[in-house]
Amino acid sequence: MMLEAIPLIDRLMTCAKAWAEANDRSLSRLATIVVNDGKFFVRCEEGTANPTAATLERFARFLGEPANWPEGAVPDAVASFVHVVGVSPADGAATTGQADGMSGQVVA
Repeated sequence: MMLEAIPLIDRLMTCAKAWAEANDRSLSRLATIVVNDGKFFVRCEEGTANPTAATLERFARFLGEPANWPEGAVPDAVASFVHVVGVSPADGAATTGQADGMSGQVVA
């Protein structure tokens, strides 16, 4: 079974809308905070935006930061977007104590 690819711009829109709703802010405010362009998401919705990898990374870094979410709870869709864009969580963000060594700990 083949999984359908989701375009990065669609993933970004989903995450941005989640942030706006969770923080009771507008998409325009998010775009202004991250890329100093309040009309960015309007262009995304019109299909006229062509964000660079650097722009996607800026959004991924901001949206993936727990401090930018109520109670520090980053939604799963956002964590997935951050991963797909290739932005790593901050040091110390990995869980510890997993027996299989997959928690960010080095196993000798």
